[in-house]
Amino acid sequence: MQARGALRHGNALWAASGYGPMAEGARDAYTQMRAFQDATIFGMTGEPEYAVLYLRWEVTFPEEWRAPNANMWSPWARKEGALRRLGREGVPARVKDSAVELLDAVLRRPYRRKDWNYAEVARRVDYADRLDVLYREQPLRAEFIQYVIANPQVHITRKTWTRWLERTGHSAANADHSR
Repeated sequence: MQARGALRHGNALWAASGYGPMAEGARDAYTQMRAFQDATIFGMTGEPEYAVLYLRWEVTFPEEWRAPNANMWSPWARKEGALRRLGREGVPARVKDSAVELLDAVLRRPYRRKDWNYAEVARRVDYADRLDVLYREQPLRAEFIQYVIANPQVHITRKTWTRWLERTGHSAANADHSR
């Protein structure tokens, strides 16, 4: 897999430099390693196609996705960054169908770290058209996504979900993704 190869190559560059993270000259080795990583999918999560592909990897193969040998840095931070960028800059038409399929999968599974960031993406792909199916399978999530879409002035944060549960009289203890 490309991730393991990138990690091995980056680690080899770092090791070959002879520097530890605090040693003089480490910046050059780090910069070279980071440039190599940026040429892989990990550096391209700012591009919508790669962001959706990266997020699909997390949905489909979560153990592999978060394995230490598949990541040089936190996969959670990269996930959050990719989602925030899609939420902030929008989802281009060329990847909208893939993003909708991704949302379908995410909203039906148990909550995983940083999933709250998908709410803004739901706004960007006009997920309202899919809520009828979601209501049958995940009524709380469907209701929350409907609220988010209907209230674009609401700034979505990590706490938006739990505050919404409290305001609407739902119990966070009964919700499967109360984080």
